[in-house]
Amino acid sequence: MNILWLDVEQKQIVPYNVQDHSKKVYKFLYWQFDDEEVLLAGPQRLNHLDLVEECCALDSAKKSLSENDPNGAGVVKSGVIIDWSSKHYYITTPESIRPRIAEALAPKVL
Repeated sequence: MNILWLDVEQKQIVPYNVQDHSKKVYKFLYWQFDDEEVLLAGPQRLNHLDLVEECCALDSAKKSLSENDPNGAGVVKSGVIIDWSSKHYYITTPESIRPRIAEALAPKVL
């Protein structure tokens, strides 16, 4: 799984670092392509749609993310996944992929 962090302060996309980013993550989106899984996470000031738009603006190679609906989404608050859905994309993360996402982001799960 390719796990990315949208660093809005540095205006860049970096590999997700559990020690640094698990305390800051607020929203996440998950895509499953034929040959790749992508998990994109970002800080509190972004909604799900902004997360994708800013990611694609910073890295044109990530354009496929904006061209495909995500397969999963959620909200993390104080290090705990509190919601497995996105109102912007009208999706709920399937139960089957939740454990892998939770393990990758490393917050506590309610």
